[in-house]
Amino acid sequence: MNVNILIRKLRSERERIMGVIGELERLQAQTEKSGAGGHKRGRKSIGPQERLLISHRMKSYWASRREGKTMGE
Repeated sequence: MNVNILIRKLRSERERIMGVIGELERLQAQTEKSGAGGHKRGRKSIGPQERLLISHRMKSYWASRREGKTMGE
């Protein structure tokens, strides 16, 4: 097989691959900008009012638990 033909085929294949890589990089940049990359890990942060509500709820919960205890427990 002629070397020139091989070089031409390889160059055309390289151009095709580079085009596909470029498209994939553009898609990746778009998803990163739009935030479609997935969910953040970890707990969500809560505000001070929400924290206060939880605090009151837990205080009443533990108070009711203490009232329900008997001497043997």
